[in-house]
Amino acid sequence: MALSRARGRYADLLDVGAADSALDRLAVLAGERRVAVMCFEADEERCHRHVVLEAVRARLDPVSV
Repeated sequence: MALSRARGRYADLLDVGAADSALDRLAVLAGERRVAVMCFEADEERCHRHVVLEAVRARLDPVSV
């Protein structure tokens, strides 16, 4: 439960200008080529990458995923 609340808070932070712009740019790059989103957490399910990747996937054309 704590993990889902933390992810919700992090997702809210991604809706601000600079983060939103960075996610748009990442989505453009991901639509053109393979990209890597990295952090120190070994398990993607327990880190912020999951939230970032979901935000990028939502911006991509479903055909390109």
